[in-house]
Amino acid sequence: MSTETHQYQLRITSSELTIKPYFGYMPKVKIFGLLSVLIFCIVPFSDYLNYPISDTFNNGKKSQAREAEYIEYVLNPIYKFINTQ
Repeated sequence: MSTETHQYQLRITSSELTIKPYFGYMPKVKIFGLLSVLIFCIVPFSDYLNYPISDTFNNGKKSQAREAEYIEYVLNPIYKFINTQ
């Protein structure tokens, strides 16, 4: 068996290291799209926070099934993991 050694030269230019400001090179349409995606991501999970946004759309009734599902699949494994350490 012959072992071959390969040498690679890594060259990083200074233009690759500079971090360009994110919103400076984005058109306004993409900013609104980003905001709408963030809103649609936050609203479904807001029931698990202190202020449930979906209550305003649900006649003020808290979705208890979703809360029970969250406790069963998210919080219980975390508590079990902490208690076994």
